[in-house]
Amino acid sequence: MTNNNILEKSASGWNYFNIDAVSKTTPEPLDFVLPGFVSGTVGSLVGAGGASKSAMALAIAGEICGGSETVGAKLNPTEKAVSVLVLEDPALATQHRIDSYFHSLNEVQKKSVADGRLQIMPLASQTFNIENSATLEKLEQIASYSRLIILDTFKKVHNLNENDSGDMGIVLDKLLKIADKNNCAILFLHHMNKGSAVNDTAGEQQSSRGSSVLVDNIRFQAYMKTMSVKDANDYGISEEDRKRFVQYGVSKVNLAMHPEPIWFKRVSDPRPEIYGYTLQRVELEKKNKKEKPVAKPAKARKPVAVENNNNMESSNEKFADF
Repeated sequence: MTNNNILEKSASGWNYFNIDAVSKTTPEPLDFVLPGFVSGTVGSLVGAGGASKSAMALAIAGEICGGSETVGAKLNPTEKAVSVLVLEDPALATQHRIDSYFHSLNEVQKKSVADGRLQIMPLASQTFNIENSATLEKLEQIASYSRLIILDTFKKVHNLNENDSGDMGIVLDKLLKIADKNNCAILFLHHMNKGSAVNDTAGEQQSSRGSSVLVDNIRFQAYMKTMSVKDANDYGISEEDRKRFVQYGVSKVNLAMHPEPIWFKRVSDPRPEIYGYTLQRVELEKKNKKEKPVAKPAKARKPVAVENNNNMESSNEKFADF
């Protein structure tokens, strides 16, 4: 937050920076919620259908609340909540996903994640439209007590034309004002355009579907992508296993350096009655063609990893879009 002692009121009534006061004051460090994503700003997580956007959103929210290491998110230093608004997926499917994630944690992590700060709201059956004053008021209220809000998914936030720059400017302006006023980061999940999905250009800023405003007017854009054939060849991953691997990366950062991309393996829940999976962070090494494929779990993460069970295929396919 900006120190009010360095602001003066202009004749117009708007504040301006007192340059002399600024030069004599050390500003607070930027508060990064995620690597590259600053509190009080708006960002997006884009990806094609089935790229594990929602699973990653849950893992990120959990990491901030003390869960297992995922993308290097900063541990929540406040008592504020991390609020995930599930606007599309059915409540039961969301429950399976939460159960699967929680089961992968150790006892210390479970205690931290379950302390009440992680608030996952199943809102698919609720009216949600940011153009509606009642919705806007609720979102403002949630932002007042949240460090991070995740909107899953962006197309359910509004009823406007996402290809229209004017329409999208209106939506983003509302989100930006809420984020800035409450010093709350807002991350919305969004689809990737078909060209980027087909041509394996997920890491490009313009991979986001719709108007360029959805990229230009935000300060952070991350992406999820399923391992491509080329990546599989480079890392020595078989075609059979290729789609079990997904990558998280950052394609736009305005206020920091770009973090390095991270690979994850989708690991099915070991319990046959649970239709879900977790993302296991792995370190992949580029291999020579003659060598066998190797995927090493990252040292910082110790999930429950069960590779051979009768739920492996069903969880990766039935819940691919979740």
